[in-house]
Amino acid sequence: MSATLPQRVPARRPYPALCAAFAGGIVLGSVGSLPLWGSLSGCLLLIVTAILLVKVLPERRVLAGICLLGAIAFLGAARYDWVADLRPPDGIHQLTRDDVTLVKLTGMITSPPRIDRKRDRGQRAAWPVPDRTRCSMKVSSAESNSAAIPLEGEIQLSISGHFTHGHPGDRVELTGWLVRPDGKLNPGGFDYRRYLREQRVDGLCFVDHPQLVSVLDRPAEAWWQVWRMRISDLFSETFRRNLSEENAKIALALFLGRRQSLDDETRDQFAETGTLHLLAISGLHVGILWWSVECLTHLLRFTRVWRILVPLVVVIAYAWVTDFPPSLARATLFLLLFTLARLSRRSIDLVNVLCVTALVLLAISPRMLWSPGVQLSFAAVAGIAWVNAAVMPRWRSLEFFRRSMWGGFCEWLLSVATITAGATLFSSPLVIYHFGLITPIGWILNLLLVPFIVIPLWCGYVLMLVSLCVPPLTAWAAWPLDVSLSFVRAVIQFGAGFSWGSVFVTQPTLMAVLITYGFLTSLVLSTGRKRWARRWVVATAVWFCLFPLVGFRAPQSDGLRVTFLSVGHGSAVLIELPNGETALYDCGCLSNPRWASDVTSQAMRTLGVSEVDALILSHADIDHFNGVEQLLHRSRVRTIVTSPQFLRSEQTEVLRLLDEIDHRDIPVRTVMRGDQLNLDERCRLIVQSPFPGRTFEEDNENSLVLLIEFAGRSILLSGDVEGAGLEALLEDQEQSHIDVLLSPHHGGKQGNNERVANELQPGIVVVSSKDTSEQSRLSSLYANAGCYWTCEGAVTVDVNHAGELSIRQIDSGSY
Repeated sequence: MSATLPQRVPARRPYPALCAAFAGGIVLGSVGSLPLWGSLSGCLLLIVTAILLVKVLPERRVLAGICLLGAIAFLGAARYDWVADLRPPDGIHQLTRDDVTLVKLTGMITSPPRIDRKRDRGQRAAWPVPDRTRCSMKVSSAESNSAAIPLEGEIQLSISGHFTHGHPGDRVELTGWLVRPDGKLNPGGFDYRRYLREQRVDGLCFVDHPQLVSVLDRPAEAWWQVWRMRISDLFSETFRRNLSEENAKIALALFLGRRQSLDDETRDQFAETGTLHLLAISGLHVGILWWSVECLTHLLRFTRVWRILVPLVVVIAYAWVTDFPPSLARATLFLLLFTLARLSRRSIDLVNVLCVTALVLLAISPRMLWSPGVQLSFAAVAGIAWVNAAVMPRWRSLEFFRRSMWGGFCEWLLSVATITAGATLFSSPLVIYHFGLITPIGWILNLLLVPFIVIPLWCGYVLMLVSLCVPPLTAWAAWPLDVSLSFVRAVIQFGAGFSWGSVFVTQPTLMAVLITYGFLTSLVLSTGRKRWARRWVVATAVWFCLFPLVGFRAPQSDGLRVTFLSVGHGSAVLIELPNGETALYDCGCLSNPRWASDVTSQAMRTLGVSEVDALILSHADIDHFNGVEQLLHRSRVRTIVTSPQFLRSEQTEVLRLLDEIDHRDIPVRTVMRGDQLNLDERCRLIVQSPFPGRTFEEDNENSLVLLIEFAGRSILLSGDVEGAGLEALLEDQEQSHIDVLLSPHHGGKQGNNERVANELQPGIVVVSSKDTSEQSRLSSLYANAGCYWTCEGAVTVDVNHAGELSIRQIDSGSY
């Protein structure tokens, strides 16, 4: 038997409409051309119209409300335009270029220096990768070409080594290399330039050694920043000294938001089990801290006001120590509004509090609207608000929870499970859209770990308090945290071992995601309206069933499409054939293998490519294959195609990759000159090199060279072929003209000479390299061809069935 549910009066919710109007205005401001004065004029006009309608025609209140929402939208557009125009005319951006510029800068450090420990992350590259210290700096003057210029602006410093003698507030002078940050370089790629601009950062400065940064003075008013950094470093050192190495890295992320030291394997395991949010200082962690302190105030019999204020003060102090990371700042603002409502004894509706929080944040930083972290955070809280209002009251009224001895515990456990399910339901569409990841195992692990994470969080907060107050006891206080984090790691590793636990998918369409959140928003707003709520539940369930069928992108190529991805000094060429089959020529990057795999998998997601039918490995240079191992983990590869010389290589990285291929039971095909890849009857993929019975001394000379022919057009992918291998290729070359040539050996001199230019006569030359020092030489060498550098953005070549060839390069964006 269940008790009769009390009749609930639906809460008045004006703020969702205001928030939606303001956000819509930001979107219009970002895509429109209306000037700031035009937005403000429109806002004022609509406000006056709304007032007149209320005064003169009271029956037209609905129309007046629409006018008011329109005014809010214009206000959002005006705020976006205002922030976009904040850059000073004498800003440091005047000195930033695509190429590095040697400068001497004077300014003030504005953020705590954080060390990115590359070795701890297990990053493999062609040479040792040094640790780097990162922080922000507000520039006051710059000197370039022996001329001092008074400039303003914020830059991000990247210092090779450990910069330990600087603190926020210090006035410093340094010599380094100033450069403009990269924009969006690949299909679906991360726009780093836009990301920094949203934080009002105008450039990057690379410093070759910590001693090149001199501290000029430390203002007396910066004492509180120094103390904040000292306390934060004390907590960091406590974790490193008293926890195991792996657990210390997790603790640094969990309590201080320092995820730089996490190794890639651990980060991947958390991501692919749907539990990465546990490593961020998110609303979950802040909520647990706030709830724990409030429980303590009840035990200590504080008065009502102090029971409300003390938890908020503790949360703000914690946010101060961790330097107010964005996720913690959002949660703190939410709790601040929640606390103000409690102090005023007003009825609290989580949806209204959530929307007011969003309005304040968007008013402060309109570009926050496009932040995946912000979107996921608010989606999760909206899911929690919905289950709290619509689902939990139904089972809380059951007699079982009041009469059973275990009723209280079961109610708590079911509450946690319901909240976790609501947050996961509302955030999953965004996770799929931004990261292409579906994690069935995450639904199971979160039900276990979200309740359990309370234990390591309590242990960690106690350890931090002990390290401040009673340092000799830190070793004893650290033991419970070490044990609990070891259990969390064991569960994550166990979950990551299931092949079905995570599935990488192509990117859904933006329209499908917007429709999904339209349904979810309707669910939230219909809470308390019984008839409408049931209808929206059914409609939302039907849409979720249809989403896998109609929501995902399909390949858009009509003919042959070849995309030369921007992977720095490396190579990755995605080949989409007319019949829908896909080949990939190389996947590697000299400095960072994850960059190659991340770029390739993201481009495949964006272009609607779900698997690779043939992965072609040109030769055994690390910058052509070191991203393959991670790619195999994310995407299905049907066949590996390479040369016998590659299989005979004794390099450690090659042997490791071959073991991984064998473990995944992927067939390997070796090819020589004259062999064809039978992927599409209308498009020929012909191997031009290496030659049967001929093996050259160098790996580059043995490169697998691939010729693609379709509709009378030809594209030559040359790998790093040079020397004797290149001479042999040119002697037997049948084509007198190549439409598109991948410049041999990244534009190097030995692979690009007069004979190559004269005998191949390319119409287009694509150089896959980050080094632009050869631009003038190659432009002169291939004077009759159009030259494209992938460092400026990925290059896409399309050939339709009529043989018409078009080429386009991703615009990395203006600055």
